[in-house]
Amino acid sequence: MSFGEKTAWITAIVTSIVYLAYLSTVLAQAPMSGPLSETPYVGPMVAAWIGSIVGIIALTITVSIASPRDAGVADERDAKILQRGEYLGLYLLATGSIAAAVLAMLEIDYFWIANVIYRGLVLSTLTSSVVQVAAYRRVLSQW
Repeated sequence: MSFGEKTAWITAIVTSIVYLAYLSTVLAQAPMSGPLSETPYVGPMVAAWIGSIVGIIALTITVSIASPRDAGVADERDAKILQRGEYLGLYLLATGSIAAAVLAMLEIDYFWIANVIYRGLVLSTLTSSVVQVAAYRRVLSQW
């Protein structure tokens, strides 16, 4: 397994776990009666962002130490796979950004706007990682 594929797996797994932890935390704190938008979300969201970044970096460093020959080595195929994954992930990021802008124009509560932005980031990251893994596994057609 190439270093690029390992990194894609790490990113997908950490992003999924941290986002599910964020959702669990927010839903557990939700008021029994009243709107969900009154749930405190800022602290858990910031913790999720930091947790994702630290988790991905720490696991990537661990994988680099475990197999130093592969660390940072990328060929033309790796670059194309990364580019394709990022390209497709940006579609979801743009969609999430537009959705958040629409919510802001409609003056919807900040809770929903922030969560749409975060969900867009998560979906973008997961799409990018899944496309990369699929390309490495040759599930996708050749470029």
